[in-house]
Amino acid sequence: MTCADALRPVVRRLGCRRGFALNAVLVLTVAATLIVTTSVFLTVAEERSSAAGSERARLAAAADAVIAEMQERLLARVQATSGALRGADLALLNGSAAELGAGLGPSLELELARTGWRVIEVRDGERIPHDEAPLAAWTDQPRLSYAGVPPVGGLVATRTVVVSMYATVRGKGGTYRVRRDLAVSQVPPHQHAVYVQGDAEMCSSETVSNAVGGPVRVDGRLVALSCPHLIRYTGGIEARDGIAADAPAAHFVVGADGQLPLASVSREAAEGALDGVLAPWGGRVRIASALGGAIGPGRLSSASIAGSGECDDVPAAGALACGGAARYFPSVQVQRTTRGSGTEYSVVCGAAYDAGCADVLAAITYVPWPFSGPQPAGFTAPDPAAPGFPWRGLLPDLRRETRCTGTVAGNSFRTARCPTNLYGFRIDVSALPPVAGGLLSIRRAAGQASGANPSGAQEIVLLANGRALAGPLTIHSEIPVYVAGSFNISTHPAFNGPPPAKIHAPRVVVLPNEAVTQLQTSVVWDSVPPAGSSEPVALPLRAESNVTLYAVIRSGYCGSTGSQYFGGVWEGVPAVLGDWSGAGFRIVGAIEARDVTLSPAQCAAYGAPVGVVPPSGTASVQPASRTVLFDERLLHPAFQPPGGWGHRNMVFTGPAAVPGRSYERQLRAVGGTVVVRRVHDDRRGFPPIPPASSVSAARPLPAAPLPLP
Repeated sequence: MTCADALRPVVRRLGCRRGFALNAVLVLTVAATLIVTTSVFLTVAEERSSAAGSERARLAAAADAVIAEMQERLLARVQATSGALRGADLALLNGSAAELGAGLGPSLELELARTGWRVIEVRDGERIPHDEAPLAAWTDQPRLSYAGVPPVGGLVATRTVVVSMYATVRGKGGTYRVRRDLAVSQVPPHQHAVYVQGDAEMCSSETVSNAVGGPVRVDGRLVALSCPHLIRYTGGIEARDGIAADAPAAHFVVGADGQLPLASVSREAAEGALDGVLAPWGGRVRIASALGGAIGPGRLSSASIAGSGECDDVPAAGALACGGAARYFPSVQVQRTTRGSGTEYSVVCGAAYDAGCADVLAAITYVPWPFSGPQPAGFTAPDPAAPGFPWRGLLPDLRRETRCTGTVAGNSFRTARCPTNLYGFRIDVSALPPVAGGLLSIRRAAGQASGANPSGAQEIVLLANGRALAGPLTIHSEIPVYVAGSFNISTHPAFNGPPPAKIHAPRVVVLPNEAVTQLQTSVVWDSVPPAGSSEPVALPLRAESNVTLYAVIRSGYCGSTGSQYFGGVWEGVPAVLGDWSGAGFRIVGAIEARDVTLSPAQCAAYGAPVGVVPPSGTASVQPASRTVLFDERLLHPAFQPPGGWGHRNMVFTGPAAVPGRSYERQLRAVGGTVVVRRVHDDRRGFPPIPPASSVSAARPLPAAPLPLP
């Protein structure tokens, strides 16, 4: 064997080893190549994904920007129409859609065929949930500034229009759409059978039958006093700050399943226990904050809240009101600006009158307080206009005045013909024509800081012969209003019942139907012996028939003060004058009260405490029955009591104009609040475009409740 032969196996083995190494190198090379290739692929994929994501983000951002602009345009249109959107308003918006894509940027395009606004639902009579926060809200009242708007949770919208906005953007990354739905609601101002701003005292001291037919809302505490007679509440109770029930057996909440006594519930307890504390009443007793609602200051206009209706201060026509936050536009305004025995008064005719308002003034007379200074207490004073006779004014208010001593032909007698009697405006409602704009405003006499002059005589407005109104009417007075008998009970075909009416005054007092006739006799004025007797007595005004008022009654009231009860809300808004023990009293409409509790002496200026013999010695007796029925027509846009916000009353040019107000805006106003809410979260990606719905005509007016027979 040669050396070569000996070495061959070794070489063979070494050759095998060299083949293995080569294979390993090849495998490693392939693996490295795969790693690099995969890395490159993943990097490219990531770059492509990032680019796609970036493009998608651009599409989404562009669609969001378009939707935001669409929302601003819709809100501007809502504000310009007082929330009463119509098909033409949506057409106007959609006609501007081409302007939305101007700033989208390169490679992005707005698909106009799939971008726009449309009405998708119309809801009449929707109740707004307590826990829904408005996106925007405005009041129909002309305000220069808003410190706040009234809360709308739990209220009924006369109409809600749901508008869907959808924006579709196309780019290199595909197509992207955002859809946003907003609910636009008109909330009318008068929503409750009884509404109170502040604490509400409810008590029936003499009336046997008492019923509230409709919802009760108190932006304060409901104080259910311990009183002899029962009040039944049909329609539910909402009290912002809870309920203090001194006597549950005197207050019952009525439902289809029976009635339950009202019990004390604090706001804190209701919030902590949620529905547990309120559960026994089955939803008929509510505290807004326990339902997720906000704690608002109230719904009545003031310097701090742009609420419903006129402000309590009654400025000159066109002047600033509500602490300088609002303009005031009455249709006709009257005021006594002179003193003495003359019957003249000044008048300002509003924007609705071009040729003067003399036809309105023909129904208004003024009975003056004719004296130059305070008169001796306790005695009659001669009437400058009728020598030999004592002055007597419009009428005596025996709830608050004392009688005095008169002497005629040497004979002295006790009488109500005293210089402290009521005087002021007498409006013959039967002679009052339709008031253009509907708002008749009465200011207190010039130079008087309150409704009473230095002698204690009180200036008032007396509404006589008011059974039929010629048209919608609001009496807004800075002095107390006295209503002689039934008011606005005649049906008007256009309103399916009596027309809308409102009386807004510091105090409202109702007289019997027979008051005007009885005041023409001496037995009410003078203490004389009745037939068959030698003992002089003074007779009260006596209600011999039932009285019904179709109106919203808004006034202040005095709560208990100094251990004296002045009638609270139930017996003080409105109050009655005379003996009503043989007659019933009904209000169809709404009662709205503001707690203006003062000192006992200041409250007594409007009437003696209940249960106390008044200074005159002639007590007023509460009605045999008292009922308040909420008029459901007040939830309809065509049945709103007139106000300074009306399109015929407002001034749209010149220094008195309110910025942002137009004829078109006020033409569609209802005097309440316009509120816009988000229906749900935005729908993103490629949500379907919802089908359109038409804006139908307003529903028919419901029939008015019947008056007392």
